[in-house]
Amino acid sequence: MMFYSLIFFVVGLFSALFFSLTVLMYLISIEFLVISLVLVLFVCYGYNSLFEFFTFLVMVVLESVLGLVLMLVLVSASGSDFMSFSDVI
Repeated sequence: MMFYSLIFFVVGLFSALFFSLTVLMYLISIEFLVISLVLVLFVCYGYNSLFEFFTFLVMVVLESVLGLVLMLVLVSASGSDFMSFSDVI
């Protein structure tokens, strides 16, 4: 689990530092950093089931908020409400 957290952190950090040409790419790299932080919390405090449940709820809320922000930025950048899968990639 810690290995996956390290991979997500490295991918998020390098994409934020070197490959962030637009706001959308920067927000995606922040999402990777949030996932790595949640995975580190799972590894450190995995013995407490209440904390695990609370961390899962926080992760779900953070992921949904970041996803909505990404969609909002994409719609405002493209100028239309129609979003295709090729726009996301």
